[in-house]
Amino acid sequence: MTHPSNLQSISHALDTWVINDDIVDDLEERQAAYHDPDSNTWRKRKSRNELETYQVISPHPRILPIIGIDKEGYAVFKYQCNGDLWRFLAKNFSTPSNVPITTRIVWAVEIAQGLAHLHHKKVVWADAHLANILLSDEGHALLCDFAFSVRNPKFFHSFRTVPPPIFFCPKTYYGIQPTHVDIFSFAIIFFVLLDYRFPFTEDVTPNQEVQDNTVDKHIAKQFDVLRDAVLHKYFGEILDDCFHVRIVTGDVLVQRLLDAHAKWFSETGQVVKPDVSFPQEPEIIPIVPVPLMQMFPVNGENGWSHAEDDSSDERLQRGSQSEAAF
Repeated sequence: MTHPSNLQSISHALDTWVINDDIVDDLEERQAAYHDPDSNTWRKRKSRNELETYQVISPHPRILPIIGIDKEGYAVFKYQCNGDLWRFLAKNFSTPSNVPITTRIVWAVEIAQGLAHLHHKKVVWADAHLANILLSDEGHALLCDFAFSVRNPKFFHSFRTVPPPIFFCPKTYYGIQPTHVDIFSFAIIFFVLLDYRFPFTEDVTPNQEVQDNTVDKHIAKQFDVLRDAVLHKYFGEILDDCFHVRIVTGDVLVQRLLDAHAKWFSETGQVVKPDVSFPQEPEIIPIVPVPLMQMFPVNGENGWSHAEDDSSDERLQRGSQSEAAF
């Protein structure tokens, strides 16, 4: 493993790929942000889409809380001193023991809990990547940046943006509930948290050429496997189901992760270490079932069914639609 000499590759990778020129102004707005040390807040030029999305998704323990709008028109958030997850992992790359695997798996569960909440609210994040996940002062994962999120999308929604290249879901996945793009991006995030490297790379700050190679492999439906045999035993199937979008919504993902975590924690003799300040066991928060979508709806809003109309078997096996839809 090579130690990254700087974080330039992260900064380069954070440019969201713009698919349509009509959102360039929104991209510029999102990049106009700063830390106000006097109030210890984070301020960013407000995005109408993000503010409207916050009205739907906030408050929630896995969503960065919004405080309000200041006189200059900036959206105000509580500043999180631990920063974003990508830079946090990069800074600790040479000493991964500073971020124990117990904590990294908890973060994966917390990110999935956030996705489950978004999907229940009929919101697709559409910009899921490590730099859009902040670590709270208590060390919990908080999803942020919803400027490009999509509320109540139709089944065949065409996304105008994608996350940084190494996180985006190939367009070859078609005819699947649009929440699947978040699940694929989660697979990349989860892989990094487990193996402390991106797929087909050696670290957490791959240069653009290496990222492009990974993207090409994903388009060809070639997926890397975890190098740790024990972690692969307990979590490899979940990763594979996310990469192949057999899982398409966050509620199913959370339950799969909690089950795998409980088995891994007990069977491998994991213990909570008192000297670790970050969370080591997942918090159980209510997860509301996510509605299934109809490809060609007769009734219902943009094809969303009511979750209470879906049997538990349907929700747990909803990914079966994906393989047949390619």
